Amino acid sequence: MWTHPGVRTHQESHQDRLITGSNDRPTPWRYSDHAGDPDARPPEVASIDESEDVDHVLTDLQDAIAHGDLHDVAALVDHLGRATQRFPQRWLELLRDALREGRWDGLSAAFAAREFIGPRGDVLLLGRYRQQRDGVDHDVLSMLCGRLKPRVDLGHVAAVSEDLFGHPPQNPPEAIGIEVSHAAGAVGGAGGEAFVVPDGWGWTESHRGPAFNDMTEQRKRFGDAMECIKRILDEPTAALLTGLVGGVDGMVEAAAMEYGLHDAAGHGNGIHLSEKLGGGHLPNATYCGFEEFRADGVALEVAGRMFGPERAGRIAASNTIVRLGLDAHRLGGLDADTDAQCTLLHFHHLLESGLLAIEGSTGRLTLARHDAPTLWRAFKPQRDLAIRVTQCELGLKKPAGLSWLYATHFNVPASSRHIFQEKVVAPCLGVHSLK
Repeated sequence: MWTHPGVRTHQESHQDRLITGSNDRPTPWRYSDHAGDPDARPPEVASIDESEDVDHVLTDLQDAIAHGDLHDVAALVDHLGRATQRFPQRWLELLRDALREGRWDGLSAAFAAREFIGPRGDVLLLGRYRQQRDGVDHDVLSMLCGRLKPRVDLGHVAAVSEDLFGHPPQNPPEAIGIEVSHAAGAVGGAGGEAFVVPDGWGWTESHRGPAFNDMTEQRKRFGDAMECIKRILDEPTAALLTGLVGGVDGMVEAAAMEYGLHDAAGHGNGIHLSEKLGGGHLPNATYCGFEEFRADGVALEVAGRMFGPERAGRIAASNTIVRLGLDAHRLGGLDADTDAQCTLLHFHHLLESGLLAIEGSTGRLTLARHDAPTLWRAFKPQRDLAIRVTQCELGLKKPAGLSWLYATHFNVPASSRHIFQEKVVAPCLGVHSLK
């Protein structure tokens, strides 16, 4: 789920390589060659030369990036290319050349083609990354290194989308789960991005590559999010949400499914996200926030049609924990942060459902009934609006019409804003170290 600055995104072909242990060029293995087989996995790797302690080299690389020493960074990338087959050699060469020459566009085609993925799913991304803080863009040399998680089976997204919109999602964006081992700069850690959007990277056409969902950092943040949920919602409602996702460990799995649906069904339907971004049709956090809100709503409608209200309630619980427990508390706030803008819209439409209200004795928010189908029904105003807007998008003669279409739905009453600040933001002050 992603639209810079801060919109999040799931789905296309990964490229993995079989390393045989010989000096021959590795034989490509592509998920796209195994379409229709959700269990497809690359073949086992015969051997990977780990003659040196590669993790120590990666730690040195992480430190060099933190100190901004480009000469050392380039030398360490070159050293990795000689020390290990964990990462594709051609990708390491491209990184080294970009660092030495100061030109990053040579990475564009390889990034879009997923040629950075090693034989066991290991990834090393390195480059300038654009991060927004308090409405200001910061361009920071950054590093993301780890191992990709297996893809999530998203069921019959294409068939349901065709029923809703007349055709399946068109090349939906992809967000890949990754267990991070090393990170530096603007990604990873409490001060970095846990959801690394592709258009943040400093090479042209970067939006054609995947987003990365840092599951290592997300797992830490989900604990804080659940603490927030307990402060925002009354005890039975908070227990319902945390129980539906299965606590922090279960939340990792639930969020992976939710993020996948958000991208494949949400961003994948309507005008293509790359066209919205590349054409400048999402010019600020308000427009980006509405795109996120729209994608959430479409994803939840698709989830309900695929799984029924009971199982879709788990997806809705994950979405609510992320939005109310995390995204509402970003330091950019409603003036500058995409996810905060999205969360305000999310919250307003939950109130509009009549199924979320302030509980008299505690002053916290409560759901009318404490079960999964009621939670899913509380999203009906958002789901209905998202479907209508998406259908209107598809009927536009030119994408420039998005400005008018989205702007007609920005307004949130002052009463909802006040309740949002008092009942969602204020109770969680001091819980997060989010930037």
